Amino acid sequence: MEQNGNVYIQDLKSKDAGYGKPIKVNNTLYYIKLKMPSMLDHVQIWLIKDFDKWVLVDTGLNRHEHKEVVSEIIDNFCGGKLSKVIVTHFHVDHIGLAGWICEKYNVELNITEAEWLTAMVSFLDIKSNFFNEYLDLLKHLGIRESDIILLKNSFKWYNIYPLPRKIKVVQEGEHLEINGENWKSIICQGHSPAQLCLFNQNQNLLICGDHLMSHLVPVLGFLIYKPETDLLGGYLRSFEKLQFLNANTLVLPAHGDPFFDPINRMQELSLIFNDELNSLLKRLNTPQTLGELVAYECPDRTNPFRLRFYIEKYLALTNYLIKNKQVRKISQENTHLFQKV
Repeated sequence: MEQNGNVYIQDLKSKDAGYGKPIKVNNTLYYIKLKMPSMLDHVQIWLIKDFDKWVLVDTGLNRHEHKEVVSEIIDNFCGGKLSKVIVTHFHVDHIGLAGWICEKYNVELNITEAEWLTAMVSFLDIKSNFFNEYLDLLKHLGIRESDIILLKNSFKWYNIYPLPRKIKVVQEGEHLEINGENWKSIICQGHSPAQLCLFNQNQNLLICGDHLMSHLVPVLGFLIYKPETDLLGGYLRSFEKLQFLNANTLVLPAHGDPFFDPINRMQELSLIFNDELNSLLKRLNTPQTLGELVAYECPDRTNPFRLRFYIEKYLALTNYLIKNKQVRKISQENTHLFQKV
């Protein structure tokens, strides 16, 4: 069933919305659910009709099973015709196959500059010591040795196909014309350095990567080259850019179900983070390492993806409180502790 050109949201959530096949949002927009081997069950990538071609938004993991699914859909459903690839951000489930698809179908990669540079430094620079620097930082934060080993063993999952050196840089507020319609770019910090969201005013649709999700709180993953960046502050400020949305805006996230009313969801997220900050301040009446904070909330640390979620959550919270002069960082014997001011 359709309403105002868009399929009813209950149909998008139906059991028929299975993996590895195009799911209709409207006559010019489809999405594909790809299975994920992590805490997240799946990632959703998007196909937008562009006259006689298609635009692919996000690409899935650099894994054989994702290559098979995505290439089969492009070849059969899209007739092998892509006009461009757009990537929302540098995380492996979004950018993993971007280079491979651009190479195979001879199309241009559209991405924000910060996300492309972060991907190049993190995954593709042969001189980069990204993962060792990450583990070294965790030692200083008081993360125990067994947790560090668990994370190190999971790093084989974090790889991407080599990216093109020449890209189309997407700027804030730019209008990308697709199928004769404008998709406005909105660049948001928080989950990543400069995540790209795309808004179609005519259809009142927002494709937003991992920035807003119906029942999930995004990981505010820190930047190894700037680990003290206040990503939570940037995330909350990004809500100001999205206040023009309304209760009828259909939000299309990369994980979880599509949903309406992003304004209400942003209010919920603001309250969630406010409660988290207040709870953390109470715990920091006495100095604690990040490792101690993680151990309190995540006693069973056998899942590396869950462990990394809590590490990055508490680093985002403490960075925010330090930036707002509510918490200070103390260094003792090469280990960092955090205490309420």
